[in-house]
Amino acid sequence: LVHGINGGAGEIGHLSVDWQGPRCMCGNIGCLELYASGTGIVNRYVMKRELAGLDFAGKDTAAGDVIARWREGEPLAVEVMNEAIAALGTAVTSLIHIFNPELIIIGGGIAGL
Repeated sequence: LVHGINGGAGEIGHLSVDWQGPRCMCGNIGCLELYASGTGIVNRYVMKRELAGLDFAGKDTAAGDVIARWREGEPLAVEVMNEAIAALGTAVTSLIHIFNPELIIIGGGIAGL
C-alpha cells in the first residue's frame, strides 16, 4: 500500500478529471468527487435544476433519487449521470495507465445503487 507523506495517497476522489471544472474543497480543479460521488451527483443535479429555473426541493434529494430519475429518462438526471460516468471512466483509464492492474473493482455507496 502507498500512504504518501501525509497519509493521502490513493485518494482517487481528488484525481482531476476536468481541468476546466469547478474548484474542489481540496483546492484542486475538476476532482472526480465533484462528479461521481453521491454528494457530487446531488449537488450537480440541484445546480442544473436551479440554472434551468425549475422549482425543486433539492435539500431532500439523495443520490439514489437522481439515479432513479436517470433510469426514468429525466433529461437533467441523464446529463448529470452521463457526466458522472464519463468522469469515472476518465479516472479509471488514468489509473489503468499508471498502475496496469489486472482487475478494477468499483465500490462505495453509489456502486450499489
